[in-house]
Amino acid sequence: MVLLLPTVPLRILVCFWSMALVSVVNSLAIWGCDLERPLPRWRRRVVELASQTSTGVFLRAFSFWRPRVVGRENLERGRAMGAIGIFNHVSYLDAFVVVWAWCCAGVTFSFSKDLPVAGYGIRALQNLYVPAERDRSKQAGSMAALIKTRAAQHDMPMLSVAPEGTLSNGRVLLNFKSGAFVAGTPVVPILLRYKLRPASPAWTIPPGSELWHALRLMCQFENRVTVEMLPPYVPSAAERADPALYAANVRRVIVSAARPRRGRQQRSRCAARCGDGRSRARLTIMRARAQADALGVPLVDQDRSHFLALCNARVGVSWDGRRLVAPPGVLDAEGRLDLAPYMPGVFVKPGKAKAQ
Repeated sequence: MVLLLPTVPLRILVCFWSMALVSVVNSLAIWGCDLERPLPRWRRRVVELASQTSTGVFLRAFSFWRPRVVGRENLERGRAMGAIGIFNHVSYLDAFVVVWAWCCAGVTFSFSKDLPVAGYGIRALQNLYVPAERDRSKQAGSMAALIKTRAAQHDMPMLSVAPEGTLSNGRVLLNFKSGAFVAGTPVVPILLRYKLRPASPAWTIPPGSELWHALRLMCQFENRVTVEMLPPYVPSAAERADPALYAANVRRVIVSAARPRRGRQQRSRCAARCGDGRSRARLTIMRARAQADALGVPLVDQDRSHFLALCNARVGVSWDGRRLVAPPGVLDAEGRLDLAPYMPGVFVKPGKAKAQ
């Protein structure tokens, strides 16, 4: 890390100028256009080239020297079908990876289009913006309606959604919200696979440590990300009628693709030379472990509400991401916590009376 510290000012300058240039180019490309309607083909092409070039430069500034895309033909098949992209949400860098890889419209918070400098470039992507509702159930309903409407507009940029609704540690898949599946349109499952060591790009950092985390990523010799685009998934009649079922099944498809490749290679070699009972037994055990990985271990029954519960309990992560930190008495002797009293809708902040 220390060896690359002198390069950080240059990297920050590169990031700033790449964002500034794409904002200028994209602003000119959409000048006078109604962003609720499809852009003329040449304007859209300018937005794509500028956005993908800028985000590619940005990723290199964070030491992602060789980002990879696998299965791009599946994305093209999905575009032809009017599909929605579905990807796992791991890092705050996901937005740059997604735009670099396939320059789509996304779902983001409305404040992003008003950001200094970068906001001008973001608007040109024709994103959907999360409605400003205090009631989370109303917000989810409004967002689902917007996604359903956009999914029917096949001449608009391809929409891509992270249905987890929050960031994970990159090693598991959180619960999928069903809003992206209400439209019942085909989807393209997409797996973002990061190298998680030594410093992980995943959002496993305490609030207030974002700059330190970015500094650590910039000072690594190489960070890696692979975008794996899976074959389009066409829902059955039962899945179209039940968005929750549709979401659960797509989630399992992504988890199956996330199995460690090393395990697959070992099983192939074992199968090739399995000439005795011991080898066959070993192969059976490895297949059983693979099935457990694909169908059980990486799936966790958690979502953003659990993160908010941890915030209410003031539980965080140490600056190096290796241990939990919490106020005295919050965690038990084994470092565990019952989240039920801290869940949104149950927890009452000190000094505030609970609404009747």
